[in-house]
Amino acid sequence: MISGLKSYMSEMWEYRYFWTQLVRSDLQKRYRRSILGLGWSLLQPLAMTAVLSLVYSRVLKMDFGSFAPMLLTGLAFWGLIQSSSVQGCGCFIAAEPFIRQQPLPTVIFSLRIVLTSGFHFLIALTLAVLMAGTNLGGVSPALITLIPSLLLLFVFAWSLATILAYCHVYFPDTQHLAEVALQVFMYLTPIVYPPSLLEQNGLWFLLEFNPLALILQLIRDPILAGHCPTLWAYAKVGIFVIPLGALAIMTVAKLERRLIFAM
Repeated sequence: MISGLKSYMSEMWEYRYFWTQLVRSDLQKRYRRSILGLGWSLLQPLAMTAVLSLVYSRVLKMDFGSFAPMLLTGLAFWGLIQSSSVQGCGCFIAAEPFIRQQPLPTVIFSLRIVLTSGFHFLIALTLAVLMAGTNLGGVSPALITLIPSLLLLFVFAWSLATILAYCHVYFPDTQHLAEVALQVFMYLTPIVYPPSLLEQNGLWFLLEFNPLALILQLIRDPILAGHCPTLWAYAKVGIFVIPLGALAIMTVAKLERRLIFAM
């Protein structure tokens, strides 16, 4: 199993120029002939953050300066999860010409979606770090803990996109179901409101048993409060991420060779 996984990852690495070029092409197409270029990646989350912060900070009686970076972090995180899930569903269908011509590792197409979405996520997250830094009085050393946190997020998003991509090939309604599930999870996850609201109203279990809330908290803690997440916080996230990654690996191992016949 381990040797097979190593061999598979080695094959993916051999095609690195191919999938990195796919990501580059996606980004170029998005900003081609655009006046603001990358500015659009900042304008949308900034506009949403400004409007929602003005409203929610007053409703929730929170300081705008602390609420805005919390909201921007949540919106950036949700943008990555949403695009990885929805676009991931159709990534094999969109890549059908490549898959039919060459026996490529199929996960490079779900990786393409996650890396493209991750690029915009990192831009918005960087802005959130700068905004939060003004409240904390500088850059916190705790930001170094974002490296393992973002790695866990990457594995989660890639695994989710891969599983949904295979499901969508065999069950075309997967994307519609994913969109409905995302709408539900967005309100169950403290994206546009502070986690304390759930705790104060007896809904603490939505923070403890929701993998999206757990991952988001790993990212928010060092950015907003300058705190390093505990090992237990990483362990709780790992309880969800590791099985999801294992499921993605088993799905690829079982269905990849038969994928072409189902398309």
